[in-house]
Amino acid sequence: MKGSYLKVENYDSLVKDTNTSAIISIDDSAYSGALQRKKKGAEFNQMKNDIRDLKDLVSILIQKLDK
Repeated sequence: MKGSYLKVENYDSLVKDTNTSAIISIDDSAYSGALQRKKKGAEFNQMKNDIRDLKDLVSILIQKLDK
């Protein structure tokens, strides 16, 4: 890690940046988990959009068949 950090008392996975006073997590597994959850969330949103598009297409097909 660059910069100057101090351990946060009672939290092994947190440090405090002495330049910015930011609290930073140094837990790599938690970071990896957060990235995976973000990716899954994006995939889920894409699937919702795809389903919405399919429903719109089915609706258009039904309207054309009714004519």
